[in-house]
Amino acid sequence: MTKSLTGDVAIVGGSLAGLATGIGLARAGLPGNVFEQNAGEERGGTGLGVDRTLIAETTGVDARVDGLTPALPVVDEGDRETSTWLAIYRWLRAVADATDGLNVHESARVDAVSSDEHAAHLSGANVSASAAVVIGADGYRSA
Repeated sequence: MTKSLTGDVAIVGGSLAGLATGIGLARAGLPGNVFEQNAGEERGGTGLGVDRTLIAETTGVDARVDGLTPALPVVDEGDRETSTWLAIYRWLRAVADATDGLNVHESARVDAVSSDEHAAHLSGANVSASAAVVIGADGYRSA
């Protein structure tokens, strides 16, 4: 017997993992909010190996032709595909912006998470939110 999930989700971190997680959960029926401390595309990155099949399984969106955005740009090197961090971020962000039930909040640093018997609570200078579930996807430079 499969249990279905209910409630809403708060994801702390709006980079590649946070956006992909938010997209996949929202498309599965769990609405959510992604909180990212930075604004815009100021983060850097490098070339990354890309598995578009895995991206589709994670997000529920075909990275080749999704109907929401242009296909994810990749370089096919024969035995693998690569893209840049920025191209992947821009694609995920465009999909996130077009995904019902998902909101991305920039300049929204989460400084503390607490909980009670009803929900988890997030707080920060520009953040005051609650959700049934909090997922940390805040990257390698966060504590």
